[in-house]
Amino acid sequence: MRRRPWLSWFSWLSCLLMLAAPAMAEIRITIEGVSGAVLKNVEAHLAISELVERAAAGSKISTADVKRRHQRAPADITNALQALGYYQSQVQTSLVAVGKDWEANYRIQRGPPTRLRAVLIEVDGAELTTIPPPEPGAKTSLRTGERCLLYTSDA
Repeated sequence: MRRRPWLSWFSWLSCLLMLAAPAMAEIRITIEGVSGAVLKNVEAHLAISELVERAAAGSKISTADVKRRHQRAPADITNALQALGYYQSQVQTSLVAVGKDWEANYRIQRGPPTRLRAVLIEVDGAELTTIPPPEPGAKTSLRTGERCLLYTSDA
């Protein structure tokens, strides 16, 4: 039987490359203090969530990218809460490296929903001549005491 030295080298080299290949980082996100539609909206707004999907797909994630998106998280969370009428929120964050993995934690106090005290709609400019004035006592969907929402939700 004839020996093939290149096959032996190839086998060793393959083994070494497999051992030296970097393992992909995993990112775990924990969000506390909100649930239901509010939680879903926060998750949808978090830029760091995209890294979780990329890491799960096998993409390499840089430390700088994880830290940059984590720093954006308070603004992402604030925007998500404001869209549902919570304008007095507080967010505490932490990011911990655990070996090659990351743990991002977000503790949210959403505060009370903002409610309308008074509703006054004024129309200025050219629209004033094209939009008829409301009838006295006309009903509107805006009511005093209702939550101030940027869009309708069941939150």
